[in-house]
Amino acid sequence: MATPCKIHWVDVCESTQTLGFEQLRLGNLGPNWILARRQTAGIGQRGRQWFDGEGNLMGSRFSVLPHNYDCIGSLAFGFGAIVAQSLSKWVGKDHSINVKWPNDVLIDGAKIAGVLIQTEFLENKKLGLVVGLGLNIASSPELTAGRSTYLKQFLLIDNIDVASVISEIESIINNSNFFEMFIDSSEGHCVDFHKWIELMWSEWGYGRYQNVKLRANNEDMSGRLIGIAQQGQLIFKDQRGYQHLLTQSLIEYD
Repeated sequence: MATPCKIHWVDVCESTQTLGFEQLRLGNLGPNWILARRQTAGIGQRGRQWFDGEGNLMGSRFSVLPHNYDCIGSLAFGFGAIVAQSLSKWVGKDHSINVKWPNDVLIDGAKIAGVLIQTEFLENKKLGLVVGLGLNIASSPELTAGRSTYLKQFLLIDNIDVASVISEIESIINNSNFFEMFIDSSEGHCVDFHKWIELMWSEWGYGRYQNVKLRANNEDMSGRLIGIAQQGQLIFKDQRGYQHLLTQSLIEYD
């Protein structure tokens, strides 16, 4: 049976990611959430700052894993798929919800949430895991690249709050055995977890039906995105039929 997840609120902090690691180092191994009403230095992917908007979800889920598995690179996409599933409870079927590799959740092609995975080895030899989630509920920022949106524009019900979203996310985590699949590995390869990631790609992966363009090894290529590799890379199949594992490539979607 999954351990119940506790929620700790703070009024103002620099980053809930930092607080999550502080708790792990103190011996609080979770799983717990730290949620902030305000963040002054929220951490985003590749060092970007998270948007700080009143009524939005700004938080981190901290826990431990026994080992550093090869497939930990898929965790961001997998957690994004769980967020996408949770949002589908409130968003009408006439809107598309997708996870854009590696870590963005989109509604109708506009970013609504981002996931950040960070790890640190602890003194007990376990791996501390902090999953950061920024979700636009009440408002959204203007982005320099791409569009953003927020949840209250799509609600099928009158209102929603941060606690309701966290409760739904935790319900899906428990029902899917998300972390149990990850931990129950076969010689470190997380076979069941990767099968689940493949299923999530088929349901929620952004761009899986599109032709895309990218530049890799000083070459412009076009082709299709066909899945997620064992270690979290995006699998791209070019027009010649060759497959490429993408890490930081800039992808142009149609």
